Amino acid sequence: MTTAPEYTENESIRTQAVRYGQLPVSADVYAEHALVYLEDGQVATLEYAFDENGYDTLNLINTRLRENDLPASCWRFRWLGGERASWVSIENESARVHAESALWDEDNCQLVAAVFSGDRQMTKAIMATLMTNSDKIKGGIKQSYSRICNLISAKRRYTQVSRSLADANASGTALAILHPLAGNPRESSNNHFYVVATPGEDLIQKFRERLDMATSLAVLPAWADYLLTAGREAGLVTELGAFGPTFAGLRVSKTPYGEDGWESVISTGLRKGAIAL
Repeated sequence: MTTAPEYTENESIRTQAVRYGQLPVSADVYAEHALVYLEDGQVATLEYAFDENGYDTLNLINTRLRENDLPASCWRFRWLGGERASWVSIENESARVHAESALWDEDNCQLVAAVFSGDRQMTKAIMATLMTNSDKIKGGIKQSYSRICNLISAKRRYTQVSRSLADANASGTALAILHPLAGNPRESSNNHFYVVATPGEDLIQKFRERLDMATSLAVLPAWADYLLTAGREAGLVTELGAFGPTFAGLRVSKTPYGEDGWESVISTGLRKGAIAL
């Protein structure tokens, strides 16, 4: 016979709830959500990546209850566990899609590349958020239930490849998208560009080729490894956040001259013998 999990309790939370006229409640907690039992048989479902730590879990539950304007305090919970799923969702105020793979620039709040699926209205709403002419934060990327990146529009069109899921006996559309700054860096006036590699592509050589296109400096193929390492150290190259098997990527500054530019990186490499003409 299986014994039901015991409650983790904090009597001081219960006492304080009663003192301030709030309802002391219990919860069943799983790896990615909690069921909080309110009055009259009502149940509040709170989505989050929880763990077994009693104090932290009760704090998280009570924070979510306050955020949802629920006049209750959770003073005990049962940990029912389960494995945490690992997935990324892309969302705005009205739509959410789950992504098989995604690449993002957290510093600039940009979705750089993604493969995701959803019904036509959902995918259309997400793409509108990514391309609208606005500087406001309109969406975000979440891993499980924790936000990892806000999203601001790129203000221009993404490269998109779509396919109906009807052939797989499913409804909706599968979509692969690529940020406009991941194309030819000469075609943009931005001071940075993205390098995106898919399986089978050499990210380092693709970086070298795009840097050669982006600046007037000579960038030889043999310099690729050095330039990537030295560029990172100089703050000219930044790894992009990634999820899934489809993409790897970099954000690369176009700054050619000055103390922190690519000319200085190349000159230092030549002087120290790290690269040669």
